Amino acid sequence: MNRPIVVGVDGSPSSYEALAWAADDAARRGLDLRIVHVRAPWADEHPLTAASDHRTLTELLAAAAAQAGHRPFAEKVATALAIGVVTERLRHESQSADTRRLRGCPAAAS
Repeated sequence: MNRPIVVGVDGSPSSYEALAWAADDAARRGLDLRIVHVRAPWADEHPLTAASDHRTLTELLAAAAAQAGHRPFAEKVATALAIGVVTERLRHESQSADTRRLRGCPAAAS
């Protein structure tokens, strides 16, 4: 069973750069892509940050999926809005993710 590539987005430019890299990597490897946004339990669905462009978190995820869909992508794109402590939820999401490094990818350089 293939595990998906998992990427977190928060509406910031750097999260969209991570999304683009993850979508390209998923396409290159023929894997599904899972886009996740985590909000703290006390945070509102309508964030008051500049990074979100005043969109709801659901709209933020839909825009991220649409951006990923514009790439040459043959597999499934899924989104998830998780609630909890951001670092803990992302760590939990990563447990089901494909974390293998490939030669030539930026993350493999050490």
